Amino acid sequence: MIIVELIGEDGRTITKENINYQSYLGRRFGIAPEVSFELQRVSEYGRLSIYTKDRYSRMMALTSVDLVLLQLGSNKITPPKDLTEPYIIRRPAAGDTIQGGVVVVQGLARILSTTPIILECIDPQGNIVGDAIIEVEAPNQILSHISFEAYIPYSVDESTNIRFTVRQESASRLPGILYLYSFEITLEP
Repeated sequence: MIIVELIGEDGRTITKENINYQSYLGRRFGIAPEVSFELQRVSEYGRLSIYTKDRYSRMMALTSVDLVLLQLGSNKITPPKDLTEPYIIRRPAAGDTIQGGVVVVQGLARILSTTPIILECIDPQGNIVGDAIIEVEAPNQILSHISFEAYIPYSVDESTNIRFTVRQESASRLPGILYLYSFEITLEP
């Protein structure tokens, strides 16, 4: 299930649509849903988010873009500045089993806002069993991404499937997640 959600400047949901792409399970594909909306004002600041959740309702992936919504007129679409993935995680890898109480994270990040990057280990019940916050310096003109290393202490009583997530929140007047990337790993006590 892919969720397409348009949020207004006051945080309200203007429109939300669940789209079933179950026949494409396990494959990569592009989507281009049409998002219809009505405004009570002439214009409004908003955010369009597209995301999906796993079998435990944990967020798997989210991408978003801030918009100016107009009541009348035609669409004016600005091409994206950068199409590269914001986060490249080198360690851990999807499917890894980690033991010893600490997840060592190594990766590259492209800054999306002035807020820190949040790393979380989320169990099937939605509990955060480990997390870390990292501040990454803005890249220079030569590099698009900056390397980082983080250590996430965790606590589990038994072998636990967790969703490892990397996300960054908005620093604009419309709060919320700008981008989220995740995969599953197993944590051992």
